[in-house]
Amino acid sequence: MKIKHKKTWVVIADGAHARIFLNEGPGTGLVPALDHDLIGNKLPSHEIGSDRPGVSFSSAGPGRRAMTPPTDPHEHAEHEFIRQVAKAITEGLNAHAFEQLVVVAPPKALGQLRTQIDPQAAKLIKAELHKDLTHLTPHQLGGHLQDVLKV
Repeated sequence: MKIKHKKTWVVIADGAHARIFLNEGPGTGLVPALDHDLIGNKLPSHEIGSDRPGVSFSSAGPGRRAMTPPTDPHEHAEHEFIRQVAKAITEGLNAHAFEQLVVVAPPKALGQLRTQIDPQAAKLIKAELHKDLTHLTPHQLGGHLQDVLKV
């Protein structure tokens, strides 16, 4: 009797780069689930926003004051990127591409992803790892995932 293993998507992400792999059970390793990586904006805040902040006239007296943006441009770019990752997970869910999820990301990105992920996809999360493993090869990832996944 053959044991059926659940199709697992392994999402490896940080605030600007994500890769999604498929694992179909012991000995199958990690294969790319998408034909591309998800890439966000890695530029520092001062290069994302305008050259200089705008100015406004002060209502409390003569002179002008520099205006600061309401959110840091770098943080906004990270937030938008995490939304893109959550959208890819939702598309995979709707296409029945996986039956469970393993999410690996640094704490900040993981927290943002938790707020963006589809509630149905969130129910399929088997494990979360608070690490940045985006720089590792699929073979190297296996060692980090062996406790949560039979690679």
